[in-house]
Amino acid sequence: MAEFRVRPDRSNLYGSISAEFDPILTINSGDTVQYSCFDAGWGTPSDEGKRVKPYERREKIDWGHALCGPIQVMEAKKRDDA
Repeated sequence: MAEFRVRPDRSNLYGSISAEFDPILTINSGDTVQYSCFDAGWGTPSDEGKRVKPYERREKIDWGHALCGPIQVMEAKKRDDA
């Protein structure tokens, strides 16, 4: 099983969910993904400890919380107990 880290940057950061977004990563079932993302207002602490907003929101797709992704899981299956 592999381990991956996802850090927010303009290529993987969205404020909405859409099937039109290309996967940023393709993993296998059982792999681990560790995320780092911004707060609900798209802010994060700077090196000096002040809150900064590294990216401006895009009007039509960044109306919600900051999300990193999407990630494609190969051979993903619905759980029976879900």
